[in-house]
Amino acid sequence: MNVSECATGNCVDGVCCSVSACPACRNCGSDGQCSVVVADGDDATGAVCRQDSGCDTTGSCKERWKLVGTQPADLFVRQFTAATTLKIFFASDSAGNAQYLKSFSPVASMFADEPLTGSPLDNIYFSNAVGYGGTLYYFGNTAAALGSGATAWTSLPYVAEAQVYHPLSIASLTTRRIYKLGGTIDIGPSLKRVTAYDVTNATWQTAGLAELPLGVSGACGGEAGGKIYLFGGFLDVDGEGRGNQKNTQMMIYNETGNTWSTLPSTMNAPDCFTSDQLVLWGSRFVVADNNALWNFDIQTLAWRRLASLPSVGAGFVVVSTSFGLFIVGYQSSPSNMLVYQWMLN
Repeated sequence: MNVSECATGNCVDGVCCSVSACPACRNCGSDGQCSVVVADGDDATGAVCRQDSGCDTTGSCKERWKLVGTQPADLFVRQFTAATTLKIFFASDSAGNAQYLKSFSPVASMFADEPLTGSPLDNIYFSNAVGYGGTLYYFGNTAAALGSGATAWTSLPYVAEAQVYHPLSIASLTTRRIYKLGGTIDIGPSLKRVTAYDVTNATWQTAGLAELPLGVSGACGGEAGGKIYLFGGFLDVDGEGRGNQKNTQMMIYNETGNTWSTLPSTMNAPDCFTSDQLVLWGSRFVVADNNALWNFDIQTLAWRRLASLPSVGAGFVVVSTSFGLFIVGYQSSPSNMLVYQWMLN
């Protein structure tokens, strides 16, 4: 439909409309009126409500992303971003840059230096960190934990192995385990390896866990209801450390049965090649790619584009604390780390 076909001279949202533009969070319907409510998403037509604002569940345009923290930081060398129930952590060290470990407190809206005493931080490419309760766990060439309010890291039992690049660590509240999944040792196929650290007994399980259906490195994933969900990443790695073949399947691990299953090609899934967490937020998983915030519904096993990302920043990572959902990004000029909080209902 175009303007020449409309007696009113107004073609809005693909239909003839009585007005030239609808208010924010309203689209023109088949009745020719602004009667269609845009809820829980973006309104990109007429009076735009997207990016820093969004249509809430009632169809009102509200602030979506609130900038709650800005910290000068090395834009190019992110080792990990992870969250516990109380804090968001950021680490960096590589390429001659100063090593740092900082945190952001949602309660105080402040950044703070965290202890490097006994720090396990090593090479950016084979490290991974994950929050479990109020404790930050780190797995790289060593294993260590930083408890809430601790002034030094505590060494953990560690399974000596060849350097594994781009693994993924996922914490399971159901079994009190932290899984270490996939990765790659060198050029060639990615690993199917699955190991797990038992938080209660401080022991590793390196045998008896079902292998991944497909070897994958740099995947993203999360846990809900005793199941591990894994998607994205690469099936193999070339001589430059880059992936050749994208993983297009969602792999699901049943912790009780110790079995894996796969979904068909995850069409419309976001890109994920950085070992980020699928963050469980309420009853849904959320993750960010370069363009949007995405939702994976664990009931329908389907992806949905949830919202636009903030207008300022890039390289966003989603984290969740007891105080809500946050997204962390980087600003190139000036070089800043940015923390946004989700504000919609």
